[in-house]
Amino acid sequence: MMQKYQLAQLDKCLRVAKRVSGVPFGGGHVVLIGDFLQLPPVGGEPMYKVPSRKTKFSHNELAGYQLWRAVKDVFILKECVRFQKDPEWGCGCHKARLGIWTPEFISIVTSRVITSESPLEESMRNTVSTFVTPNNSTRLSINNLFVPTAAKLLPEGEYPVRVVSNFKGRLKALHRSEVRMIMQLLDTKFGRLAPYLDLIIGMPIQVTQNVRAAKIVANIILGRLEAIVYHPGTTFQLVHDSTAGVTVKVPSILPPEVIVRVLRGPPPLAWQGARMQEFSRCFSIPAL
Repeated sequence: MMQKYQLAQLDKCLRVAKRVSGVPFGGGHVVLIGDFLQLPPVGGEPMYKVPSRKTKFSHNELAGYQLWRAVKDVFILKECVRFQKDPEWGCGCHKARLGIWTPEFISIVTSRVITSESPLEESMRNTVSTFVTPNNSTRLSINNLFVPTAAKLLPEGEYPVRVVSNFKGRLKALHRSEVRMIMQLLDTKFGRLAPYLDLIIGMPIQVTQNVRAAKIVANIILGRLEAIVYHPGTTFQLVHDSTAGVTVKVPSILPPEVIVRVLRGPPPLAWQGARMQEFSRCFSIPAL
């Protein structure tokens, strides 16, 4: 979520870059994109809230609020590519975001709830199927279940690689119980960055940023972990996670990057007769 002071910082940077100090954003065109119907995070402050009503506020907050109030044109997009194959669901979600829950949409939501007794259709067992969880703890539990399950399929002597976030040495002064508590926190407590990641070569990876959109490496694209790049001289220690029930390999030095392979899709029709494998592209992304 963008905050008011960040809008003020953007304004300042653009004025300097374009060398136009007397015009907001240096005279450049700024498009703010977002879901403005979403509630702000717990403890967060929306753009429209007047900062001067607070006991303490900064100059940047006030400047950002004034910039926000200066926005005059708003375009509401009524189409979403994610709902093209399920327009009925998309229409219901759109109304629900406006607070309109129709009986028909409630019936659709209820019919799609999966319980332990619900038989899964073959199409839902597909690895590309998506589903919604009621909370982040359930989502995290499902993600964590993947590692011990996949670890059992690894060859003997191979283990998942656990990459711990770089806390800049701030964990060294804490007790073991405090470190354990931090490592068990949800990734939502760290700005969607998990305190650690268990990596297995071949595991699915979802790109959450537009790394190279022109090369089809964009947000929501799925790929597979091809390799982990280590610094020279990196050593490893085997650690058994009793909570997850899995033994992991922890590198002594944080890996600088990983290589992810993203499928480009089927080959062109003109090459159908040639012996061509499915095209794919490898790219590297920085590690934690």
